Amino acid sequence: MYSDKKEKYQRRFNDMKTEVQNWLPVWKDITKYIVPTRGFYEGMLAGGSRKIDHKVVLSGYPDQAVTTASAGITSGLTSPSRPWFKLGLPRRFLPLLTDKAVKDWLDASTEVLMDIFQQSNIYKMFHNMYEEILSFGTGCAIILDDFEDVIRAKTMTAGEYMLGIGADGRVNTFAREIYMTAPQMIEEFGMENVSMSVKQAYIDNQTTKFFKVLHLIEPNDDRIKDRLDFKNMKYRSIYWQEESETGHILAHRGYNIFPILAPRWHTVCSSDVYGVSPGWKALGDVKMLYKMIYDKSAAVSKVINPPLQKDASVDGEVNVFPGGLTSSSSIAPNAGVRAAYQINPDTNAIRMDIAEVKKDISSAFFSDLFLMMNTLTDGKRTAREIIELHEEKLQILGPAIENLQGELLSPCIQITFERCNEAGLLPEPPEQLQGAEITIE
Repeated sequence: MYSDKKEKYQRRFNDMKTEVQNWLPVWKDITKYIVPTRGFYEGMLAGGSRKIDHKVVLSGYPDQAVTTASAGITSGLTSPSRPWFKLGLPRRFLPLLTDKAVKDWLDASTEVLMDIFQQSNIYKMFHNMYEEILSFGTGCAIILDDFEDVIRAKTMTAGEYMLGIGADGRVNTFAREIYMTAPQMIEEFGMENVSMSVKQAYIDNQTTKFFKVLHLIEPNDDRIKDRLDFKNMKYRSIYWQEESETGHILAHRGYNIFPILAPRWHTVCSSDVYGVSPGWKALGDVKMLYKMIYDKSAAVSKVINPPLQKDASVDGEVNVFPGGLTSSSSIAPNAGVRAAYQINPDTNAIRMDIAEVKKDISSAFFSDLFLMMNTLTDGKRTAREIIELHEEKLQILGPAIENLQGELLSPCIQITFERCNEAGLLPEPPEQLQGAEITIE
């Protein structure tokens, strides 16, 4: 039975891996040219340091545009310094809001959730997710139980995970490859559950040897609804080793609510699993920026250190260092060393062209919108004008904001609410709320 199930999970995993191959070329380009410290792809070392190819990345401007935009979205949507959501009731239950006990319970429960977000790493996760979404079009994080902070988020980068969608177009399946050492696997899964190869590595004290673990979370089509154990929850969570002995599953766990946050900036087709983003649109401009910077540097270098030509009268090599001496015969006319050709580049025009390309990159990432307040030079703005400017930014980002609310913020709050409810951290609800749904505003 275990062998059959493992083969089923492996087939599903392989199908998702085939699907993501169509997206990897663009993601790798975005990593290479825009956000060189993000992305994890086949062949990269687990736990290895990131290297930036400065022969390709000739400016930090594109990465800074992503950082500026993600900081602006964080401030506008999920600022930890002010309330950014509240719990409410569906329209048919709105009359209950006139009841003080109901209103007080909703306010108190909202405060509990806000406190949990403050003490956990949720806000750090939000910022990372915004950078991933702006760059690659899709972000991914898993919300885990935490004994001290109730919840803990683990963010992943492009190439580190795979997704699947249901009939409604929503992400409902998640898979990833994890690289773990023998001590980490024994701590996570227990000595009795790991394979013989892992046990042997642990016995031999091979603490730096990594093993590939496959992880799949998907709707549990085998569940028996009346049973409440892990194997009969709405979503199953399976860990196994691809190369381990036949039928060996490391862990079979489950969730009653999908623990994965997988927001997408924009999807073109209803069948698209992954999203497209400002990074996709800005990629051509970023490549053009690097080419123009390279050409400008080459032109300036030719003015400062032009290519030389020498005639046969010159003895040995030309000494181009300051104070260097080059010997030549005085018999031959025009003997010696001279510039092969002279150029006079219009550096001001080149700078203006580069500035135009940078402006296009800023517009693609909306970073010019978030720097709007810094560009207001008169210094005379009322509070109302500032609020209207803030609302104008959110209107321009309207469709993307709706996706973030529906696929990131609301699911995060729902998961946290369920975890708090299970742990008994919420106040006792009043009788009037029996049977009522809770909404998020």
